[in-house]
Amino acid sequence: MAEIKIELEKNFDNLGPRMRKVVERATVRSLNIAIKSVRSQVQKAITEGVGVKRKDIIKRLWIFPADSGRLEAALNVNGAGVPLFKFDAKRTKVKTTRGVRYGVTAMIKGGRTFIPGGFLAEMKSGKVGVFERTGTDRLPIRQMFSNEVTDFLKNNSGFLPRIKDDANRKLQQNFDRDYLFYYRKEFGTSLG
Repeated sequence: MAEIKIELEKNFDNLGPRMRKVVERATVRSLNIAIKSVRSQVQKAITEGVGVKRKDIIKRLWIFPADSGRLEAALNVNGAGVPLFKFDAKRTKVKTTRGVRYGVTAMIKGGRTFIPGGFLAEMKSGKVGVFERTGTDRLPIRQMFSNEVTDFLKNNSGFLPRIKDDANRKLQQNFDRDYLFYYRKEFGTSLG
């Protein structure tokens, strides 16, 4: 699991109560907007890098928003395996020197990968997945997953620092804008 945290270092000790309220609100709003932007960037990068649909990735990204008691926002990326069925899995038969073999192919790392002995099945709940037998009998079976999301985050070493730098830049831009907004709202005048 990867975590991206952003925070704005502000000292509220020497501010009056009304000004403290303005700065605090601007900070919270800026952090929350910036972390949503980070989520979109991470989601887009993982979708393009791994080859899974956006809706399957969004379930693995959690935002912990900032509030007045906690002036930091975080994005957690759950590294749990993505069901292999989400990688455009198809039933296939392959002719080998030993005869015909049945299995499943999936688009992993930009190419079709053959999984011998794998099969597609629909459960009673309506969920479809790629399964393999774990013993010599028909049962038990286990669902197959891919760890492409965690591999993508591990193998792209410059990805997370680049995202954090971009988030901090956006955070400062958002803070300047939100500070003016809340200042005008609280005091009824403009700066300068």
